[in-house]
Amino acid sequence: MKIIGLTGGIASGKSSVAAWLRERGLDIFDADRKIHALYADPAVREMIAGQFGARYAGGDAASRREIGNLVFADPDALRRLENILYPALSANWRAAVAETAKKGAAVLFYDVPLLYEKNLESNVDAVWVVYATPAQQLKRAMERSGLTAAEVRSRMAAQMPLDDKIWRADAVVWNDGAWEKTETQLADLTAAWRLITPPPE
Repeated sequence: MKIIGLTGGIASGKSSVAAWLRERGLDIFDADRKIHALYADPAVREMIAGQFGARYAGGDAASRREIGNLVFADPDALRRLENILYPALSANWRAAVAETAKKGAAVLFYDVPLLYEKNLESNVDAVWVVYATPAQQLKRAMERSGLTAAEVRSRMAAQMPLDDKIWRADAVVWNDGAWEKTETQLADLTAAWRLITPPPE
C-alpha cells in the first residue's frame, strides 16, 4: 500500500482536495479532524485544563480558537499542547494504516498540515502539496473561519511557507485559480499515479 502525504497551509484548499479524493473512493486520514475529535475527549480536556486553564478546555470551536491564539503566539505553549494531542493522534494513525492495509486498499492519504514542520516525511512514500498564494490564504481563512487578519497571520507564521514546501514535494496541486482547474489537475494527477482509472473516452 502506498502512503501519500497531503499537505499545504492554512486555507490553501487541502480539505477541498481531500474531499475530492474521498468522493472518488480513496482513503484519507484527516489529522485535523482527528485532533478536533480529541479536543472533545474528557481525558484530553482535563489535561488541557491542567496545562492552560479551564477556559481553554471547553472542547468547542470557541475554545479551540482561544487555545490557537495562545499557542501560535508562544512556541513553548504549542509544544505543551502537542505533547497532549500527538500521542493519541499517532495511535489513531497507526490504527488507520493497519485497517486500510487489511482491507487491501492501494493507497492511503495522510492529510496533515504540518507534515514538513514535524518531520513526518518518513511516514509517507510521497508528498502532494496544495498551493495557494499568501494573499489567497489570508482572504480564504478570514472568510471561512471568521478569524481576524492578525489571527490568520500568526497561524501562517507558525507554518513553513508554501513557496518552500512546493520545492520539496513530489507533486503540487495548484489551487490558486478556479476550482474547475484544480479538479482537472486532480483528475490528471490521480490517473498519472494510477490511483484512479480514468473513464474511457
